[in-house]
Amino acid sequence: MFFLLLGCQTVPDVSPVEDHQKVFVLGNSAFVSNGILNFNSTTAYVDLIEKADQRQKELIVKNLDALADYRSIKSVFKAAKKSTASRKLSTQEEEMAISNDFISTLLNADGMIRIGDYFFKINLANERCLVLHKDQTDQLLDLSNEDNTNKNIMVFSVSDDVLDLLQQGTKGTINGRTELFCNDRRASGKEKLALINYSDDYAGYDYRVDAKHVYQEAAIYFSLLKELKHMSRSQSASSTATWSQESTEIDLWYYFKWKQRCIRVIM
Repeated sequence: MFFLLLGCQTVPDVSPVEDHQKVFVLGNSAFVSNGILNFNSTTAYVDLIEKADQRQKELIVKNLDALADYRSIKSVFKAAKKSTASRKLSTQEEEMAISNDFISTLLNADGMIRIGDYFFKINLANERCLVLHKDQTDQLLDLSNEDNTNKNIMVFSVSDDVLDLLQQGTKGTINGRTELFCNDRRASGKEKLALINYSDDYAGYDYRVDAKHVYQEAAIYFSLLKELKHMSRSQSASSTATWSQESTEIDLWYYFKWKQRCIRVIM
């Protein structure tokens, strides 16, 4: 994988620092400008994703949350719960905001972020990732509006490992710009749900287990989400009574195998 090819970089423990129109939130590695989080290099971003511990990830989330002028997908989701006037998120964006505090904070309200030499616009609902080189910042509005007529904007799928593809010189995987020939190697992004009901007649309680398993794809970030909710309710309670949370312990078994990378035609 692309992430394993990059070296480790220490993530400093610092608070936001303002420098003219830039607000640094991760030492000199990342800053917010014009409402977009910017990573100075791909290495800085990958090190945060792959090398930083949970405390360091929580730190950048805290720093971004403290910025009054920065609106993330997560902050839009929270605002929408309080007011109907807020922008309505897609189902996929809501799922990300609920399940992944980290990446839903790094992406701004429009799903945009800059990593190294490129700006990214992630559209989870349409499963698209649009990319624009930083030398064309005068065209950021086209990127935000997803203007496919702009020839400088590259279009990928959210299931593509876009950072890896860009490093290899790929100019896009959608609209005929580049073709990938082994889509079957990608993990399924479909959500899998299960509901299990059982009873303990001796104790006089009914139990239910809600389980969710989904592979989340965001072009620059991939995660496997597993959730298990274990609940109980007295058998003497009415059918409309609220279920109570039960302590839960889950063991995960998984299997994986490596496949040959896709054959790419770069145009």
